[in-house]
Amino acid sequence: AARATETYEAAETTGAAKATETYEAAEASETAKATETYEAAEASETSMARLRSWLSVQAPYCSHELLEDGGALFLLSFRCEADYRPMLYELNILLHFISEQNNRNYYVGVERFLPPESPEPALEHAAECLELLGSIRARRGVCSYENLTFVRMFGLLHQNEHSIVLDNQALQLLLNYDRRNQTNYVHTLRAYLADNCNISRTAERLFIHRHTLMKRLAKIHELCSIDFGDYYARLYMSLALLFHDYFSY
Repeated sequence: AARATETYEAAETTGAAKATETYEAAEASETAKATETYEAAEASETSMARLRSWLSVQAPYCSHELLEDGGALFLLSFRCEADYRPMLYELNILLHFISEQNNRNYYVGVERFLPPESPEPALEHAAECLELLGSIRARRGVCSYENLTFVRMFGLLHQNEHSIVLDNQALQLLLNYDRRNQTNYVHTLRAYLADNCNISRTAERLFIHRHTLMKRLAKIHELCSIDFGDYYARLYMSLALLFHDYFSY
């Protein structure tokens, strides 16, 4: 009888302990999930505010509306196309930095329209761009409707490539050097290639002196031996940078 009682009490105690552990584990799990959800929402809100602030500086007129799915609709007005295109490039760079900081995906679909045209077709085109970025599993990126075909082709290349980013040793050397030394040579290279290797335009984009840019380019050549005079070397590096910006963390 004593043994039976001990066995019953031990079983009852063990069961209670297990129930307590299960309850505590469930409680801890729910708390962790709630914390993660809150932190994700907070990061998303901060990122949206940062994006809104940045866009407001880029255009003479900027209006926005938050959407139920956590996204936002922005309407910007530009004086000329010369102001519009550089903004898209800079926006892509901004998304890259925000995405890396928060470890989240950020997509921007873009389409232009000229008043008095209705904005509805432009909105549909922008939504199509967003859908495409999701379907090619981009980490982040800007897709304008006029570049839709290129981005779609880009996604197909990504599905079939071995690893253009990893195979490009020159880019890997620069990425590793930037990480170790807290430098930004990859961004300098990205801007230089985007401006078709024009020293003056790149220096203006980066807000640095021409001589400072030339020193940076000399250091980039020293680190990875890229030949800026070789069209195929520039093209290969440009593609590797695009893959890195759209698909890599």
